[in-house]
Amino acid sequence: MNSKDAVLALVILALGGIGIYAVYKYTEAQQSGTSTSGGSGGTGGTGGTGGSGGGSGSGSSPYYTLTFTESGLPKGKTWIVNVNGVDYYGVAPSPIVVSNLTGVSDWQVPTLYGGENVFGWYTWKYTPTPSQGTANSTETIPITFSGSYNL
Repeated sequence: MNSKDAVLALVILALGGIGIYAVYKYTEAQQSGTSTSGGSGGTGGTGGTGGSGGGSGSGSSPYYTLTFTESGLPKGKTWIVNVNGVDYYGVAPSPIVVSNLTGVSDWQVPTLYGGENVFGWYTWKYTPTPSQGTANSTETIPITFSGSYNL
């Protein structure tokens, strides 16, 4: 086992595999007398006991953001988007922005009801279109509400 293999084995034990490429490239460059910067896609990370994290690279992030915009609601009306079981609230006409998502995200926008007539029924409702979907990358999702009244 040469020193490059020993450092790589130490990194695997100390960091649980985080930042291996950055340390490997550093050790390789150190032995050959050349210089190099961190990894090409790492996001840093936290080191294990006595460790100090990986390279800072410029690769793509595993996180993404969904921005929900609305049309059709009266100004000041609160609206809701549920992403992966968590409710996010906004006030029309402001968008709802959900960030730091990973993997596939399921989202739903519920129908909004309000008011009550003498029979105990809702007097108005706003129905969203689309009302649900999935996403796995950064995007803006326009939601159109259509209102109706039940007198």
